[in-house]
Amino acid sequence: MTDLGGNPLPGVSLVYEPVVPGTVALSDVRATSDALGHVQARATPGNVNGQVKVRVRTADGGVAATFIINVNLIVGSLTKISGDQQTPAVVDTAFADPLTVQVNDTSGQPLPGTPVTFAVASGSATLGTTNAITNAQGQAGTTITAGDTAGSIVVTATVTSASGPVFVQFNLSSRLKGPQCTDGATFYNGASFKANWISPGSVVTIYCSGIADNVQGVVQPSLFGPLPYQIAGVTVTFGNTPAPLFNLVNIDGMESVTVEVPLEAAVGGDTVTIAANGGSTTVNANILEAAPGFFEWGDLGPDNRRMAVVLRPDGSVVTATNPILRGEIGRAFVTGLIAPAGLGTNALAPLDSDIEITSGVVTGINNAGVPTISVKYAHNLVGIWEVQFKVPDNAKAGLRDPFALAMITSSGKRVYTQPSVIAIK
Repeated sequence: MTDLGGNPLPGVSLVYEPVVPGTVALSDVRATSDALGHVQARATPGNVNGQVKVRVRTADGGVAATFIINVNLIVGSLTKISGDQQTPAVVDTAFADPLTVQVNDTSGQPLPGTPVTFAVASGSATLGTTNAITNAQGQAGTTITAGDTAGSIVVTATVTSASGPVFVQFNLSSRLKGPQCTDGATFYNGASFKANWISPGSVVTIYCSGIADNVQGVVQPSLFGPLPYQIAGVTVTFGNTPAPLFNLVNIDGMESVTVEVPLEAAVGGDTVTIAANGGSTTVNANILEAAPGFFEWGDLGPDNRRMAVVLRPDGSVVTATNPILRGEIGRAFVTGLIAPAGLGTNALAPLDSDIEITSGVVTGINNAGVPTISVKYAHNLVGIWEVQFKVPDNAKAGLRDPFALAMITSSGKRVYTQPSVIAIK
């Protein structure tokens, strides 16, 4: 302490204090100036990395000085907390989650106050900040926005330690506006979920990213037809024919739309245009003449099969505790059969009559054919057929008997459903 002339001022009481409470412990404090005007204290940094500050001031704060102490603790670990491999963002929009890291010392305790440097190593993106300081929990982060070029993005987070730099790498990607679909991994039978197993009039589930960004869960206008041709701005067109839509789904980032393949779709192959969120994409679909699939329920059993949805004569569902009886007529529900001439896309069966397939359907239980009574277009449903069959009087009883169906094509080839099971007593 000196006066305006530079002369020592003894006997002046000063105050030592950390600028940020808790960052420095003070000891051996001699806060009253001696004959030379000197005061002193010992400062021991706490568990805080980077710069810490100690202020010395007069009681009224009119005169003050600040010491800066550079603390370089050894970083024990740098780990990613959030933001890595998250759902791709549309170009020029922000990612949903920030990029967050955790900095700990060698004993596994958080290191607050540690500088972290974020940098875009490759790809097109903008960071909210390139320099961050860890908080009291040892965490630091930055927001990130996709650039105007779609593709992979790599971001690094680096901490300088006494033992050298430590870094981690975030891997992300951005996509163009609108749906992003992959040829060969987009179309699945809506009953059996067999890949690329679709035909005119069948129910099909289409998986693409970017078709349900504004949806959480399931948007399902109605199970009964006629169906809408647009849900939440999403449309699907096979060739030039729009497809009726059953539902639009976004569960944990898995996006899909389920439709009826128009009966006008070209067997052998057709282009499919999926439009959503102001953009669209066109992919190729392999269209079969027939692609039968049982509707099923329940978990996979020990035989890796689910149980077919079958109704008993009283309308109850066949289960292990409610098996169909030998001699009874059951009703199974199938998609992907060859429709008779005159049936239209998004059609409903007339209330006072039935639309039937008169030949070409074979039903089997325990790997042997059983009588197929009728095949009718299911009332109030779209793209779904009701197959009535008789369980033979001498059928083997069992809770998981093999159950299958085949459609005979125009060339005489039998095309089978997925292997399923049925409970018989």
